[in-house]
Amino acid sequence: MRALTLLLTILALTVVKAQNAWTPALVDSVTYQCHLDECWDKVIEIGKQAVRQGIDFKYLQQRMGYAYYQKRDFYASMLHYEKALKLDPTDQGTLTYLYFSGLETGNTVYARYYAGKFSAENKLDYHQQAVRPVSGVDFEYNYQWNKELNRSDPNYQRIGLSTDLGYSLSLYQTLSRFQQQASSTDTYNEYRSNILQNEYYVLLSKSFNANFGLDLGYHYLHTKFHTEVFDPTLQEVTETLDTLSYHGNLWFAGLHYKWNRFHFGLNASYMSMEYNHVLQTGLNVGFALPGSRNLFLNNSVWVMKDDYDQWLVSKHSLGMLLGRKFWVEAYKTFGNLTNFADLNGLYVYNSFDPTLSRAGLSLFWYATPHFTVFSNFTVETKQNTYLLQHYQQNALTGGILWKL
Repeated sequence: MRALTLLLTILALTVVKAQNAWTPALVDSVTYQCHLDECWDKVIEIGKQAVRQGIDFKYLQQRMGYAYYQKRDFYASMLHYEKALKLDPTDQGTLTYLYFSGLETGNTVYARYYAGKFSAENKLDYHQQAVRPVSGVDFEYNYQWNKELNRSDPNYQRIGLSTDLGYSLSLYQTLSRFQQQASSTDTYNEYRSNILQNEYYVLLSKSFNANFGLDLGYHYLHTKFHTEVFDPTLQEVTETLDTLSYHGNLWFAGLHYKWNRFHFGLNASYMSMEYNHVLQTGLNVGFALPGSRNLFLNNSVWVMKDDYDQWLVSKHSLGMLLGRKFWVEAYKTFGNLTNFADLNGLYVYNSFDPTLSRAGLSLFWYATPHFTVFSNFTVETKQNTYLLQHYQQNALTGGILWKL
């Protein structure tokens, strides 16, 4: 029976196309049947023809949006569901698929904005609440290694907590710690320093609509240098120097605009330390290419200015879906990263030895809708502060993200 229905539909399409005789009733009937038969390409083809002839209505846009959703072209799906929403701003089916499309493209702000417009029943069905004290927890561990004799292998740990303060307001907080040992020598002694840095970071994000938002952040850094003087002749520690303690305060502000495949952002940060002050201003442009892989290109450039110099830093990345469960992303950063703040000020590169460039590969496994495992491998070019020589340092990161 389904095969016969499909055959009759194709014959009707042939006649209509030849006579160019589309009517709203016929478009509605044919696209509905194609929708039932899961002929997604036909729904899209007929919908485009109808719109070109001035025929448009809510159900047509919904069916085209659903067809693209089934083809996993979520950005195209968004466009049609947004058009359907203009024709009926309260339609729960439209709002639901806008919510799902936001989740599928990693745009949580977009998804939460439309979840806020759900009916009470829909909010209950999809477990949506305006305020959630704990909406997510994440953890990462980073281990780095190098072949420098006077540098140990650093390690970095971080744990974060996400809180929803409303459908358009969220808070993210994280604690982190960095550890490394560094040494230097003169004519008589070797100076061995244990470096420990504890950090606290908080980011408040406000969305004004589905596309436009503001981020405000603060990052506190507390660095300690505990140094011992070692006598190579006596083979013993002869002196313990006073512990040096440094404090850093970074303030961040950013505006972001995300319209469908196009992402645009402006940001600025200011970091105050006892020994330096750094102003960083940046521009970000990203674009998702058409297709089911959601291939995404992202480019950012920053102007860095401290008490002594001014320079540029740029970052370029390319990401794509592998199957339905994996996202892979490659990136390269150019420029001196001394005191550079990345990812809305979450990561601050103020290590003892300056980082001159970074290149890496990240992999995300979406194990379940609520649980993500991620890993990252990075190659860095660094400069030894004492010897002024370049060396390579590799880093491996692993982590988990649990969304409630």
